[in-house]
Amino acid sequence: MTNQLLQQACPQRAVFRFSCVLLLAAMAVLAGCSGKGTKNNKVSGTVTIGGKPAAGSVSFIDSEKKEYSSPIDAADGKYLVQNIPTGTYTVVVRGSPGVSTPGSGPAPQKMPDLPNMPSTPKGVQPAAKYSKPETSKLTYEVTSGSQEKTFELDAK
Repeated sequence: MTNQLLQQACPQRAVFRFSCVLLLAAMAVLAGCSGKGTKNNKVSGTVTIGGKPAAGSVSFIDSEKKEYSSPIDAADGKYLVQNIPTGTYTVVVRGSPGVSTPGSGPAPQKMPDLPNMPSTPKGVQPAAKYSKPETSKLTYEVTSGSQEKTFELDAK
């Protein structure tokens, strides 16, 4: 009697297992179809203002207002944004605290170098219009893979 029950239950178990495997495979495929491209993309480049390196950060903002950001190396203006999906982005450049904006008044006086004190930040502060998506007017289309983009900003 026990053998008969096992023989009847085994085909049902096999169908159940097959259905579970099929369902898991379908879920895995659907999870990979998010509408955005791979996140293994990189955008690197330089941000300059009047030919001089900018200070601050650069952010790529998608249509859902998600930001992909990177600090800007104030010594040379270089940045690197990693793991950014393909798509069209609004780009904003925000300045660093402690760096004056061009044309914002007299240049700060040079402080004497003191031991164990951080140095004054280098780089040029971007104009305020570049810090907001509504006024930046900078856009970029991220494609698959690694790409370079240089942003030359106006001083005003």
